[in-house]
Amino acid sequence: MNFLDQTILDLVACVTAPLGELSDVLVGQAAVAQVVACSPTVIDVVTPEDAVSVDLDDGPTPGRALVYSEGQLVGEVLVWIRAGRIIGLEQAWYTDVPPSRWPSRAEMRVT
Repeated sequence: MNFLDQTILDLVACVTAPLGELSDVLVGQAAVAQVVACSPTVIDVVTPEDAVSVDLDDGPTPGRALVYSEGQLVGEVLVWIRAGRIIGLEQAWYTDVPPSRWPSRAEMRVT
């Protein structure tokens, strides 16, 4: 089985930090989620049914995690939820060239 590496778990923590205690639950979900597809722009995961769920609507988590490169806004990272569990991460880009890697926490600003 493939699991999310620590760099991606750190991104989940960063993106969901404004959710307070729910962030801890989501990071816990991410730590046990199995990766089913992975690229520099999308990671699809399956979270075990016995993982604690969160009370959030289906779709991206609230808030924005914007990605900057050399001071310029270049995209954002979204954590997707279905039925209270993480189903994936998406890196949307605002430039003509898609990203070739996931950003570091230092490249992100969460609002």
